[in-house]
Amino acid sequence: MIDDQLKIIPLFTEWLNSRFSVPYSQTTLRVYCSAVKQYIASGVSLSKIDLDTLRYILLRNDTKCTNYSTSYQALRRSAVEHWFDFLMDTGFIEQQNNPVRVLMNEQAKLNSNGRVRRGARPAKRLPVVLSWADQDKLICLWQNSVTATEKRDAMMGILLLTTGLRTHEICHLKMTQIDLSAARIRIIGKGNKERIIDFYQDKELVALAFESWMPIRSQYETIKNNNNLLITRSGKAMTTNLVYQQVSSWLTKAGIQSIHKGAHVLRHTAASRMFASDVPILQIRDNLGHSSLTITQIYAHLLPRRSNYEKTRHLHCWH
Repeated sequence: MIDDQLKIIPLFTEWLNSRFSVPYSQTTLRVYCSAVKQYIASGVSLSKIDLDTLRYILLRNDTKCTNYSTSYQALRRSAVEHWFDFLMDTGFIEQQNNPVRVLMNEQAKLNSNGRVRRGARPAKRLPVVLSWADQDKLICLWQNSVTATEKRDAMMGILLLTTGLRTHEICHLKMTQIDLSAARIRIIGKGNKERIIDFYQDKELVALAFESWMPIRSQYETIKNNNNLLITRSGKAMTTNLVYQQVSSWLTKAGIQSIHKGAHVLRHTAASRMFASDVPILQIRDNLGHSSLTITQIYAHLLPRRSNYEKTRHLHCWH
């Protein structure tokens, strides 16, 4: 049984490489395959998937008595989740829903209700993220932007929602840091550390906002010769306070009753949006600039999986 599953690992690798327009790195492939091999070695049968057994294998290592780090646990769960996606897509198993996703949704609900297992630490409050419906409201408003300020804010909002940029990062984002054709942004963070943000899952949406804003921005640029992507009418860079005010205003306009305002709710949503779009967990960690996979894993399963309809519905009506 174990040997039969190990034999299809190469097919799993091919499947991973074929799923995205930007292929997985060799490092990600090695880590995912190693984690899946460990899971297979536990002796779980494909013919009978038991959630209790799966829970024991994937969640028992959350206690201090194990040798696995919390980051590795998160990575292993992500790898096994993709493993089941592969098995379902290729017909090796007949399942309506990914059992790992079902399990983690249960776990998320348990944490959000504040229930605590005996001997465990109190569950942390989960981040606030916008539902797909609320995201639709915002994007529809941005699509119908008319004034120069609205088009600038639309560019700002789309980037925050799709890349998870921090407020100060988007305020200082230079034109030269954006590569639309490669769907990448280069960010220089603390200690001059560079990170690359991939937004290939929303490449077309970002490009439409860019095309709408750039003709207006070029008129402002001559005032201060400012190379920032987002600038005011006077040619100055946007401030963090202005970003907070503008995002909060758009949330209010969209009728979104979020307990958090400002850009950070869009960063939280961007992280969950990436998980729901099947972006690899290592890429999400790098996109967000997290120091640990443990932090990144918090955003998994807060949004239902993104459908093909949701991926393309906004691409044909941008003004």
